[in-house]
Amino acid sequence: MWGLRHLRTFDQYANLLLEHIVERHILFEEKVYADIYLGTLLIRGENVCLFGEVDEVLEANSSLQQAALSYVLQRERELEETGKAKPKNVDLFLDHAD
Repeated sequence: MWGLRHLRTFDQYANLLLEHIVERHILFEEKVYADIYLGTLLIRGENVCLFGEVDEVLEANSSLQQAALSYVLQRERELEETGKAKPKNVDLFLDHAD
């Protein structure tokens, strides 16, 4: 899952220039996450299927807690090796109405 902080610009073809992008790794069972900073990202419009605003209030009230990146990556590796990694079918849009 990618998160962003700034949409720098876009054009009529839906090309997006995003700044301060992070890749979020989530351990769903433990309800923790860690972010990897990616920097600036240019996404071609042909690869955009959905783009929207994140509600910062809902994100702040999420039950997920931040954890050390080394811990999250190590746990992901362990879960993949043991075959216990679950499919990532999570509501990425923080829709808590369900």
